[in-house]
Amino acid sequence: MAHNLAYSEFYITNVCNQNCENCNRFNNYAYKGHYLWDDHKDEYAKWAKLVNIDLIGILGGEPFGNPDMMNWIHGIAELWPNANLTIVNSGTQFDKWPNLYEDLLQYSKRIQIEV
Repeated sequence: MAHNLAYSEFYITNVCNQNCENCNRFNNYAYKGHYLWDDHKDEYAKWAKLVNIDLIGILGGEPFGNPDMMNWIHGIAELWPNANLTIVNSGTQFDKWPNLYEDLLQYSKRIQIEV
């Protein structure tokens, strides 16, 4: 029997193009590195069998700076098909994803981008 969570976060990168003094993720201390979906997908597949999540936040540093971001989105959406997704970001790197709208269109009302 799966447990229900109202909200959970997936932290996919330490890299941020901002240097906000009051960063609540401490990215202003110049931590480095992106997390890759393939390195974690098996672990999350186990969790998906145990936990239902209503809302999933994808964040980091700057999620749009992680070149593997779309794999994270697709993987999370596949494991938790009933969850709504939100990408918390600075809004400064949308240009890195020229097909963003088309890539996210399949999720319709399930995904939102928070700037």
